[in-house]
Amino acid sequence: MRIAISSSASQVDVDQSYLDKSREVISYLADQGCTLNWGSGKFCIMGICYEEFSKRGNKIYGYTTKKYLFELPDLPNAEHVVLEDTFDLKKHLFNDSDVIICLPGGIGGLSEPLSYIEEIRSNNDEKKMIIYNINGWFDDFQNGLKHLQNENFIEDDVFSCYKLVNTFEEFKEEFEKIKADKVC
Repeated sequence: MRIAISSSASQVDVDQSYLDKSREVISYLADQGCTLNWGSGKFCIMGICYEEFSKRGNKIYGYTTKKYLFELPDLPNAEHVVLEDTFDLKKHLFNDSDVIICLPGGIGGLSEPLSYIEEIRSNNDEKKMIIYNINGWFDDFQNGLKHLQNENFIEDDVFSCYKLVNTFEEFKEEFEKIKADKVC
C-alpha cells in the first residue's frame, strides 16, 4: 500500500512533542511494510518520514519542485520526481497513493488536506484519508470547516472524506480498518 504523508518540512525548530508523536505514527506505518510517498524533505517531520522508511528498507517515492532540489543528494534511498509546482506535486501525491496521512505542518499542512478533501468529495473518490490532530494542531482547521458548514457554504459530506483522530490509538484503529481492505 502506498501511503502519502503530508507534514512539516520546517527548517525551524518545532516543539519536540510534534516530532515524537509523528515519529510514533511514521514508525508504525513503516513497520507495516508500506511504501512512502512524500515531499522529498529532509527536515522536520518530513525528515523523520525518510529516516523511518529508509532504515526499514521500504520503497520511497519523493515528489518535489525545483526550489528544493538541494535536498535530494541527502535522500539517496528514494526515487524522486521533480515537478513544476506544488499544484502538480499535490496531484501526483494524491493520484499515486492509496491512503493519505496528514500530520501537522506549515502552509502545506493546510493546503494539502483541503485539496485532498475537495478531490475526494468532488470526484466521489474512495481514497482514504486520516488527519492526525497532534496537540490539537487541526482544531482550527476542523472548526473552520464547521463554520463553513454552519454558514451553508459546505455540506455535511465534507466530513465523510476523512477521519480526524486525536491519539495514536485512534490512528492505529482507523489505519487497521483501511488495511483490512488492502495489502501493504
